[in-house]
Amino acid sequence: MVIIVPHFLVFTIAAIAQFFAMFSKNPATLNIEKAKDLTQQYWTCDTSKAVRDLGYKQKISAEEGIRRTIDWYKKMKWF
Repeated sequence: MVIIVPHFLVFTIAAIAQFFAMFSKNPATLNIEKAKDLTQQYWTCDTSKAVRDLGYKQKISAEEGIRRTIDWYKKMKWF
């Protein structure tokens, strides 16, 4: 299931949450910076220049990196 939320609504909610977080000891779960991340249409990465120019070698697979990222987000209670 995909839920499409208009960008202006994401930013409005983020701004409100960020405002109220100023009066709390806890940071906003959704803030303007996270809203920018959430509203990107595509995220792409290309390591070819780092491989070519710097000899970069990937230590873990993309799948493992995504799994670790999800685990970290859960640990930080961002999910």
